[in-house]
Amino acid sequence: MSIPKNHHYVSQCHQKEFFNDETGCIYLYDKDLDNFYHRNSTKRLFSKDHLNTKESKGELDQLTLEKELKILSEDNFARNIAIVKQFLTDQNELEQTYEALYWLTMLGILGELRHPQFKGSLDETMLDVESDIFSRNYDFNKEKVKEYLRNKQKTPYSNVLSYISIAINILNRLDPLDFLIYSIESNDHFLLPDTSCYQRRGQLKHYPNPFIQEIIQIGIPLTDKLFILVTPKALKTELHGIQFISDKEGSILFEINKRLYFFAREAVACKDKKYLLEIIEKIKKGCT
Repeated sequence: MSIPKNHHYVSQCHQKEFFNDETGCIYLYDKDLDNFYHRNSTKRLFSKDHLNTKESKGELDQLTLEKELKILSEDNFARNIAIVKQFLTDQNELEQTYEALYWLTMLGILGELRHPQFKGSLDETMLDVESDIFSRNYDFNKEKVKEYLRNKQKTPYSNVLSYISIAINILNRLDPLDFLIYSIESNDHFLLPDTSCYQRRGQLKHYPNPFIQEIIQIGIPLTDKLFILVTPKALKTELHGIQFISDKEGSILFEINKRLYFFAREAVACKDKKYLLEIIEKIKKGCT
């Protein structure tokens, strides 16, 4: 059996929550090209060949990072969404809901890290560091370094970081968490950025260096009607509970979609074509 080489940087299970089954389309806006378009499938949307492939002992490893994503955010995605939706209805099973929300937070923690642009910029930084070390007269095996650099050229990205390790380390730094669940009751929609979420950065804990920034908030559109705002309790913002969004709370929805739009690297997706046209026009007007 062949191993799929096309890897998604926004999980297909996530994209499908923004796919319009009635029209058979998902609607998109390309920020760089200022272009609206649609796709009839999520099979190759927000994806790239060998995105998560890495070199391991001279061989191409196409499975490890894909399996990590499957474990962290994809296997139980639909189940966790169902748990959150049920909680909105009856406010029962609080412990189970918290567990589901923590798993869904992994999706946001990894969101930007999975994007090709982020992977490319990370590799450029690593290459600069490696080149600097290589140019110095340190006592190390230069042939091994040359072999390492050659092997890295076998894949589009080095993918030296483990998704599981990153997600757990960041989650441990953020924990304990507050969750604010937004649910749309109007005919409006949340956008899905090509980063899966938006993130805000700042200083969560004291560092000697005030320029070190880390994630202090994550906003994840789980479906076109459901969104969670994740904030560390250490910030004492008291952002928790449930908020239903109707036509009267349009400013809240606009602010969320605006943040999702600006955090996207290249494109955003939406379930409704008309709404996408309207919200993009509104965001653009707000920038002029």
